[in-house]
Amino acid sequence: MIDVPDAYYAANHGLTLFIDGEAQTAAEVAPFVELVRQAIAEIGGINVPGVLIEDKGPIVALHYRMAASEADAVAAIESAIAGSPAARGFTIHHGRKVIELRPPLPLNKGTAATSLLDRITPAAVICLGDDVTDIDMFRAVQASGIPSAVIAVANDEETGVMEAAEYFVRGVEGVERLLEQVLTAIP
Repeated sequence: MIDVPDAYYAANHGLTLFIDGEAQTAAEVAPFVELVRQAIAEIGGINVPGVLIEDKGPIVALHYRMAASEADAVAAIESAIAGSPAARGFTIHHGRKVIELRPPLPLNKGTAATSLLDRITPAAVICLGDDVTDIDMFRAVQASGIPSAVIAVANDEETGVMEAAEYFVRGVEGVERLLEQVLTAIP
């Protein structure tokens, strides 16, 4: 998604790390890629307009942000998941207008942050997040002992992320302003 030389980052809730321009995925994640495709085939018949199914490799995300009735969308998604034998191989996670099926592995944004911090040993960290899945990352950064600023990106949905952060900015525009200020402060 990005082509920034020397950038290290994590994707898929920490299941994949990008280091030195290469994706690194733990071996135990591989079997879930095919299982996701099976789950999508079994779940794919959700008949609620506005529900989008996203194949994220070892994860499937069922977005309902565009649905006219969130309650109907969630009920349809949960029913489809319950009827899918392949979906039973995953853990269910609720996020900001999304339900995800993720491998039941002890990997998350927190473990990814710890791994990245151990590899690059930064002098300081700015950590931004807007959803419940970011709380593990916040905690890992705070526990690292590295000077940090843990910042929630405020939104209208209650996710608990605001309580887990030390600071907050408002929306994407707030993130842009923050990063512009950081860039001006770096010599």
